Amino acid sequence: MIFSRLPEPVLLILLAVLVGAVGGLGAVVFRLMIRAAQAGYHAFVPGSAHLPHYMTAVLPALGPFMVGLITTYGAREVRGRGGRIRPRVGVLGIVAPAITIG
Repeated sequence: MIFSRLPEPVLLILLAVLVGAVGGLGAVVFRLMIRAAQAGYHAFVPGSAHLPHYMTAVLPALGPFMVGLITTYGAREVRGRGGRIRPRVGVLGIVAPAITIG
């Protein structure tokens, strides 16, 4: 392979660039997921910008409630237990925090 011919410092720099690019892309996707959760909230609760003030204390509980449903029925391993990670758990482990933050 071409990578086996590269000097180790060059290979490490290339791997660092790759990891940085994938991490940056992941951060962008995560921010988009948070915005989607916020948009979904505003679609679910029409007129949420004009709600009474007491509702600002009640409505944020929807996020943790939805995360509770995800961890209970979607994939219990999202809570961080167990040794193996199924693909579904990996996806839900990203979706649940995005909903909570959004």
